[in-house]
Amino acid sequence: MAKMVNSAWVRLKSHERKLEKARTVERVGRFRLNLATLGAVVGLALAGLSVLQPTLLGTLGTFLSILAQVVTLAVQLASLIPLPT
Repeated sequence: MAKMVNSAWVRLKSHERKLEKARTVERVGRFRLNLATLGAVVGLALAGLSVLQPTLLGTLGTFLSILAQVVTLAVQLASLIPLPT
């Protein structure tokens, strides 16, 4: 009886570990997707501003350029995060 209970407990813990790994993979995937979406939105905003308000970009250009570079770097770094196996 004790062996059966112990075996069931070991299987349960194994399934819990697999489930936690799957949750971690999902979280990392969502994080990557959120960063990629943010990068796309910032890129589109910069493109729209450069077309609609070229003089405004002269004033805000440096800030927006740095922001775009930071977001791009964050997206690139997020793609380097290894998925747990």
